[in-house]
Amino acid sequence: MSISKKENDLFERWKGKRNPFISDGVVNPEKFESKVVYILKEVNDKNNKEGDLRVYLRKGGRSQTWNNIALWTFGIINKEEGFNWTRLISKLKEKEFRKEMLQKICAFNIKKVPGTHTSKTNIINKFGEEDRGYLKDQFELYKDCNLFICCGNLVGSIVRKHVIKESFEKWDLTTRGIKYKEFEPQRFLISYSHPEARVDNSILYYGLIDGIKEIFGKDNNFLL
Repeated sequence: MSISKKENDLFERWKGKRNPFISDGVVNPEKFESKVVYILKEVNDKNNKEGDLRVYLRKGGRSQTWNNIALWTFGIINKEEGFNWTRLISKLKEKEFRKEMLQKICAFNIKKVPGTHTSKTNIINKFGEEDRGYLKDQFELYKDCNLFICCGNLVGSIVRKHVIKESFEKWDLTTRGIKYKEFEPQRFLISYSHPEARVDNSILYYGLIDGIKEIFGKDNNFLL
């Protein structure tokens, strides 16, 4: 059974609890080379309609949020390279760059019902706790993935408490303070900033890539 079919079967059950429902997951199974999973809070949709994040991202998404995730993915895939920031910014000017990078990822939200521009912590927490069974099922669909990036401390906390099989009390830290946990042998969670955090994009990029290099080791081939 394909990963998309497994996701859709899960969502059909989940939709009985949540409406309108935003499906998500592996953007393009044929190009899912990075094996990197990004976990976020919710989709922002003022129209409050059912949708599919996978379809949206196959078209390239929007620059907010997804420019940084495209750059992060490029950096992870090419983590042995030391790109300067000018080179990376030039990649974003390439017409198909963001679209190409987003087709290599998996992205799913804690809250499957669309929200507004500003996420409310108490509501996201409520969905994380109430839907923990479904979230665990979705997380388990990605058994062959070894890097899960929680976009924001709130997401990291929910995944730590409710989503992985065995919760843990404390994150480990890289030399420079990036939070991570090897929750299963050679499988890692990273609790990181949201890609729209009010920090220079260059700091977000190099902070993440530096942390991943340390976590996996320079000679590690877990990631393409």
